[in-house]
Amino acid sequence: MRKRIRWWVLAGLWIGLTLPISAAGQLPELPLSLEVQLGGILPLGDWEVQDRQTSLGVGGGVLLSGLLRVELSDRFSAYGSYRWSRPSCDECELFTLDDSLRDAGFGLGVGVGLPGALPGDPRLDLGGIFHQLAFRGGGQTRPSDWGIGVEAGVTLSFPVGPSLLLEPALAGVAYPARFEFEDDAFREVAVRYLAARIGLRYSL
Repeated sequence: MRKRIRWWVLAGLWIGLTLPISAAGQLPELPLSLEVQLGGILPLGDWEVQDRQTSLGVGGGVLLSGLLRVELSDRFSAYGSYRWSRPSCDECELFTLDDSLRDAGFGLGVGVGLPGALPGDPRLDLGGIFHQLAFRGGGQTRPSDWGIGVEAGVTLSFPVGPSLLLEPALAGVAYPARFEFEDDAFREVAVRYLAARIGLRYSL
């Protein structure tokens, strides 16, 4: 399968990585923070395969992610992120590779602090993502085209030290993963999962 990466996907990835840093450079009074996160994913049911009477029996897996955030005001922020996960897939027969899957990609979004005196200063994060799904097994990897999707979740923040916050979070992720076969046929997998993670956020 030939992997197709369009120029606008690359532009989106570049913006997602550089927006927080460039914004902080132009507006030095706005704080920049770095977060490293560890967690897992929980698929929202089987992942349906378009135009086929089948679905992928996907299981949970480990998740790693990193995030850069710029605080625009007391309630609003902008972020760029990278996420990598390895869900299991014991009943995946799309490519006869069923050892595991790899889900990875970039995100760009905004955070909105929820009003009220709630514990943990909850924040709603909404963003767009550029992700790719890959089948792995038998020493082979079959990646999809890059897909554009959405993510939405809630994050809590608890101070644990100078400039350091502990942040548990739960988010929903959805995007289409399109695969090309040798006969020029396409199959699209509807990727849907919850991402539960806990992170350490350091204010630079």
